[in-house]
Amino acid sequence: MLRNILILAIVMITFFSCKKSGNGSYPVDSPVNVQMQQSTQSGGKATFILNCSTGSYPNGNYTLNYRLSIVASKISVTFSDITAISQKPSIGPSAPATAYIDLEVLNSGSYPLSFQIGSNTYQATLVVTDTDYTISCPKPSANLAFKNSSIKKIQVNTIWGTVKAGSLYYANVLNNIIDSLVIFGAQPYTGPVGDYYLFISDSGFTSSPLSAAMLQKNFIYTYTGNYANIDSLVRHYESGNRDSLSIAVNTYTGDTNWVFIAPPMPVTFTNAH
Repeated sequence: MLRNILILAIVMITFFSCKKSGNGSYPVDSPVNVQMQQSTQSGGKATFILNCSTGSYPNGNYTLNYRLSIVASKISVTFSDITAISQKPSIGPSAPATAYIDLEVLNSGSYPLSFQIGSNTYQATLVVTDTDYTISCPKPSANLAFKNSSIKKIQVNTIWGTVKAGSLYYANVLNNIIDSLVIFGAQPYTGPVGDYYLFISDSGFTSSPLSAAMLQKNFIYTYTGNYANIDSLVRHYESGNRDSLSIAVNTYTGDTNWVFIAPPMPVTFTNAH
């Protein structure tokens, strides 16, 4: 009798320890975390995304499967199961199951949110204004947690990015890049200060040491000029300053203009422009 009980216990332990160790579908058996994000699409506008993730599981990459329903202004998400899509982890020995729910461009208004996990349904409200996305949950639950309750809404014609340099000469070139953006139509950013997920706004741009070998400036502007000029500007500095400069300019329209250069010798930044 005792031997049979021990054998049964070993079988049960083996079953649970092998859970989600290979390809297949499994029930959602851990809390779901929801984070508000934004993304840009080429030629479009900033879209609103719910980044949903579960706890971490070993030996694989996992998708959190869902069904999305939008009727009038009511948004309903049903999490169905978890699918192991690979036995080889991409970010370490364990990884969460994830789902990126793109709600595209949301007009200002109030959107009831409904999340179903198994047999349980959780209610929340998403309020969209000209400047903010805000989620409120009247009955918080350990099974559904919101990692951020509010983010700022990316404003029309916003550009943001980073320029990096690796010598005193090219540190001065950073100023020329910023000046050129202003000449082409960049204006001081007047949108709300706060967390936009893709960037955090401050007084404009900041300079700081990135590592022992690079310095960087971050910038945020409202840009009303020709967006084609941004690409021309980046390519101009790429051809003339290769190996000592890195530029990334992100636009509200979803285009990213960037040049990556390997960092050269360490310097000390002395001119905060």
